[in-house]
Amino acid sequence: MVFNPRNKNLLTPKQQQVLEFIAQEIKSTGRSPTYRAIAAHFGLKAIGTVQDHIAKLLELGVLQKEENPSRGLKLPVQTPVSWIPLLGRVPAGTPLEAIQEEIQHPEKYLPFIEQKSGEYFALTVQGDSMIGKGILEGDILIVRKQAEAQNGEIVVALVDQEATVKTLEKKKGSLRLLPANPLFEPIELNADRNHLILGKVVAVQRKL
Repeated sequence: MVFNPRNKNLLTPKQQQVLEFIAQEIKSTGRSPTYRAIAAHFGLKAIGTVQDHIAKLLELGVLQKEENPSRGLKLPVQTPVSWIPLLGRVPAGTPLEAIQEEIQHPEKYLPFIEQKSGEYFALTVQGDSMIGKGILEGDILIVRKQAEAQNGEIVVALVDQEATVKTLEKKKGSLRLLPANPLFEPIELNADRNHLILGKVVAVQRKL
């Protein structure tokens, strides 16, 4: 089965995490992890659970079996896996430029299966201003770098040199960044505020 990026939408969060763990192990060690190693990594007692996840990943074509059985699994050549930098926390108020300067080591890069071409980065969520959108403390946001976004899209923006994640509202010539928690106030983007759209949130990853 030839991989189609749309297949990613059929993965459960756990299957996505298993796939990314396998991809990371292949990149760092040159071979796929054993089923037992996958189970241990995710705290699973039953190998059968791992086998079920792998069977689904094979069915969707995002994994393939090696011709040499001892090597286990491999990523299809057609699978557009990117390694994207984990830059820091948002909306903790750390300027994105400062975070980028800290990226030094491979362990700060995450595997991500692209849905479309572009440049991506990742940020860890701090705070609960977006809980109404299902974005929780500790989640990792996958962000496609772009300077423009549509009304209603969730974006990462730099406002007065501080990064934040909010929903962009374009209404009657005005721009606002809306939280998804009634305890927080919208951020008005007017001529008096220095602001910049850094990218659009395309995926949320969570450790279960």
